[in-house]
Amino acid sequence: MTFRRALGYFVREAASDLWKRRTVNLVSIATIGASLYVVALFVLLLANVGRAVSSWAEESRLSIYLQDTIPESARASLEKRLGSDPAVRGFEYVSREQALTRFRRDFPDLADLASSLDANPLPASYELTLAPAAAAPSAVQALASSLGKEAGVDGVRYDMLWVQRIRAMLKVIGWGGGVLGTILLLAAVITISGVIRLNVLARREEIEILQLVGATRGFIRGPFVAEGAFQGIAASLVALAMIMGTWIAVSQSSFVRNDVLLQAISGRFLPLWAPPALIAAGLAIGLVGSLFSVRRALATMAS
Repeated sequence: MTFRRALGYFVREAASDLWKRRTVNLVSIATIGASLYVVALFVLLLANVGRAVSSWAEESRLSIYLQDTIPESARASLEKRLGSDPAVRGFEYVSREQALTRFRRDFPDLADLASSLDANPLPASYELTLAPAAAAPSAVQALASSLGKEAGVDGVRYDMLWVQRIRAMLKVIGWGGGVLGTILLLAAVITISGVIRLNVLARREEIEILQLVGATRGFIRGPFVAEGAFQGIAASLVALAMIMGTWIAVSQSSFVRNDVLLQAISGRFLPLWAPPALIAAGLAIGLVGSLFSVRRALATMAS
């Protein structure tokens, strides 16, 4: 029998078996799909948060808060220094009124709180964009320390430290997600292995007849391996549909669209490599689970 005819036989037998035991197979596909969905959800969240953090890090912003009583001469001296400092790519003066307007725009839920105060509590500031060469944490810290000593400066805030902390936290979450993903994938392999094993034992008489007429082990295993591969691919497609539905529902919700931070961490779908990798993972789960279960089932029948 040619490879093409054998492959056609495998596919037909697998499709027939999937339909005959569709309830059990659908439960298997749903279970594996749920495991792959959780893995894909981790990838989606980490990818979006990582992109957002990288974008914030590239901006390398630093804020200098001014005292309310800063003399005009001190302001002019500070601007002169900022304009001549090679570490500063650009800067913008933000008055107290502009700061309050931004606060009301970015935090609409707290706008009433700001309005209830007798005076504007927000200070004037300079917002600096740093040159890429000066974006190293040690360089930013040294610049912030130096600017904090300038006359009329009330304080300096720079975002690199919390960007570093978020990146470190993402690494920890990534390792945790990797461990959880491995456990879920192993559970998926066990699930599909159990289902295929039941299918093998249900066709025990057919397999014994095939063995009597001289069928090779590969020919006997073929339909079950094809069945496992089909279940794995179907489960990965289910997971992709679920993750896409989740992403669309979350990104289009009014709650997320009104929040700048949530927009940043849910703005894009999975990276381009993720859907093919998810399908490949489903296929691998199906192949590994089916090969393992068929081997054990045939060994049991032989004994």
